[in-house]
Amino acid sequence: MPGYKVHLFGGLLPSVILVLLIMPHVSHSSEMFFVFLSCLLGALAPDIDTNSKGRMLFLFLILGAMVFAGFLAHWYVVLMLLFIAFVVLQARHRGMFHHFSLWMILVIFGIFSLGFYIPEQLLLFTLLGCSFLLGILSHIVLDHVRIR
Repeated sequence: MPGYKVHLFGGLLPSVILVLLIMPHVSHSSEMFFVFLSCLLGALAPDIDTNSKGRMLFLFLILGAMVFAGFLAHWYVVLMLLFIAFVVLQARHRGMFHHFSLWMILVIFGIFSLGFYIPEQLLLFTLLGCSFLLGILSHIVLDHVRIR
């Protein structure tokens, strides 16, 4: 099983290629940075089903988002985040989080949800989502190659 350093390195190549491809089309360097970061996070994301620091960071971020949503009285968001945390805590390693189709559904849902609230940034959300999926794909390919 590859460690997180192998997955980070594996996500580095596609993220650099993606940044080089979009460089002429982006107006701000911060967008390129977030595309790069999104791909690297995608390369680590399938392993949130392991008992690791990454999982704890993810759950801490979920908790922070729940508190923030609670202050805004968005109780449906609190319940949704609670459900996500529960699913992550119950998942077994190399289970559902290692299926590309699940991540595609989640990313498409995220793009449309964020695009609904901030429609002028829909293109950026789509670019970040595709970058994240590229990182997920690099993770799954690395796991598949290293296992066989």
